[in-house]
Amino acid sequence: HASVKLQCNIGDGACFPLHFDSDGALDSRRLTMLTYLNEDWTRGDGGELVVYPFPAKEVVIEPRFGRVVLLSSQLSLHRVLPSSAKE
Repeated sequence: HASVKLQCNIGDGACFPLHFDSDGALDSRRLTMLTYLNEDWTRGDGGELVVYPFPAKEVVIEPRFGRVVLLSSQLSLHRVLPSSAKE
């Protein structure tokens, strides 16, 4: 069983709070794949993905066009920083 979620964060502080994408007790999702489609993103636009690989230091990933990020749905604590980019 596969599922797809599409999310678009557009300016005005749009973000996604700290979370895991899955809870093994509730669903069978194991892998999260993010693909960035924002061709005009520049530093200062926000929207960076922050992954917290405990006990290591957080990792900040810029949402550059064409970038693909794979995460464990159940083990990767992460969030999306506020976006200030305009459409």
